Amino acid sequence: MASNKNKSYLGDNKKKVVNRLSVIEGQINGVKRMIEDDKNYDDVITQLYAAERSIASLSKTILQEYLYSSTSNLEKEDLLKDRIKAQNM
Repeated sequence: MASNKNKSYLGDNKKKVVNRLSVIEGQINGVKRMIEDDKNYDDVITQLYAAERSIASLSKTILQEYLYSSTSNLEKEDLLKDRIKAQNM
């Protein structure tokens, strides 16, 4: 399949993905401030876990969008199942 540099594999979701990245960036900056301010260990770990889950969720969304834009239906199902399995390990 030829690549079209003008069309995003994210389609209409590109803006949503960029917004989610901004939220994640804010989470990470918040964790950095918490560490700089010597905040409670449990609170820092809780925020890091939340950021980790946000990144995992966004990764899954981006992968799904890519697969749906570039592969056949059978290939999409197999690749998605493999990726979800790998994330849950």
